[in-house]
Amino acid sequence: MSRRNLLGFVLAGAIGTLGGWVFSILALPLPWMLGSMLFTAVAAIGGAPVALVLPIRNGFVTILGLMLGSSFTADLLTQLDQWASGMVLMIVSVTLMTIFSVQLFRRFGHFDHITAYFSSTPGGLGLMTLIGEQEGGEA
Repeated sequence: MSRRNLLGFVLAGAIGTLGGWVFSILALPLPWMLGSMLFTAVAAIGGAPVALVLPIRNGFVTILGLMLGSSFTADLLTQLDQWASGMVLMIVSVTLMTIFSVQLFRRFGHFDHITAYFSSTPGGLGLMTLIGEQEGGEA
């Protein structure tokens, strides 16, 4: 790993920590995930030399999956029948939005098909990023 990548990784971690802390203070949902993602994304778009180290990122994706998965309890699963109509509506709307977003990214963003598809797929953001890279997309 180059010195530049290491410094960019440390900078991304510091910005992400700040974002998580701010979201936590504001009592926003999933503060350490959403706050760090938003702050780091804004910094990257603004030109900050943030970087990520793939092996470390992959480890954190695993930790994030475990944290999110551990929030599902047996009590929560017993309530699934109450959500059936909402879940069907969500599946249909997410499918339609994904199809629309792929076309939007292809036409106006000039993304290749793989990158457009994996950029359009909501949920499982970490997983979509990993699979998108493996399929040849740009992460």
